[in-house]
Amino acid sequence: MANDEPIPQKLREAFDQAVSVYSNWTPLLPERLITIDDRFFTMSEVCGLVSKFRDALPMPTFDRLSGYMADHRQIRDKLERDKTYSTAADCFRKLIERRKQ
Repeated sequence: MANDEPIPQKLREAFDQAVSVYSNWTPLLPERLITIDDRFFTMSEVCGLVSKFRDALPMPTFDRLSGYMADHRQIRDKLERDKTYSTAADCFRKLIERRKQ
């Protein structure tokens, strides 16, 4: 369910960090952890936290995330149609799941 409130800055930063560390993560290891308010969350959990926000995704984050999707056209097309945190979180979670397979 979408949230009419703007996404908090700490969640923006956490999502950006999760997208950034994805490139150095291998599914042979547990998902990378992101710290929010002294608590640790996996990349997938961060996706869940931001999935309800419809704010526009910043272009640097969009560019980095869509770059990971070069071999996943369907996911990338969805993100290109709707450049919001909600859609980005869904697409990123799918990307994480596919890497684990």
